[in-house]
Amino acid sequence: MDLQSEFFHKGRKTQRRQHTRPEAIRRREQIKRRVGNAIEKSVTGSSAKRVLDVGTGFGSNVKRLAREFGKRGKVWSIDPSPGVLREVRRMLGAEDLLNDVKLVRAGVERMPFGDGFFGLVTAVMLIHHLADPQRGLQEMVRVLSDGGKIVLADWRPIASETVPHRASDFPRPRKISAILTRLGISVKLREYRYWYLIQGAKPAAKTL
Repeated sequence: MDLQSEFFHKGRKTQRRQHTRPEAIRRREQIKRRVGNAIEKSVTGSSAKRVLDVGTGFGSNVKRLAREFGKRGKVWSIDPSPGVLREVRRMLGAEDLLNDVKLVRAGVERMPFGDGFFGLVTAVMLIHHLADPQRGLQEMVRVLSDGGKIVLADWRPIASETVPHRASDFPRPRKISAILTRLGISVKLREYRYWYLIQGAKPAAKTL
């Protein structure tokens, strides 16, 4: 199965892409490795017992989280595509990680979890797929516990063969940061040439 053909972009199945030159593909893979390293560094040391991966995709991030948190907690990963979840379930089973993960068919705009359920929420290369990024971010913040952490990474809106989709498909990083700030999240934004990383924290509950 071409797993990428099972992805949803703006609520629709991803369309077949035009030919991409090998050097652009290599550069894109290098960036994905850098993003993975940045996510791993961002979540290391978190004491969260319940962790959410928003947008299962190829399964790279949920696998990373399962290895970090699986032995001392539980990782959930959501995706609207049954094909994606089926393939990632096979991958996790082959790597003996499936017992540490719960895969759920759901969209980010309406997640089947209670308020404050997760101590850590992550989304990697996901925001640009959403038809309504603000609604998706609201849901991520809703399911994040007081004192919890949110980590997001995505492509910047740059017209380049290295970046998938059109530049206009990508919200500006500062816009995403501004939405999170309005939702009460303390935000730290780092921008790189092709991508960005947001680390955010939800204030701890006030004690009387």
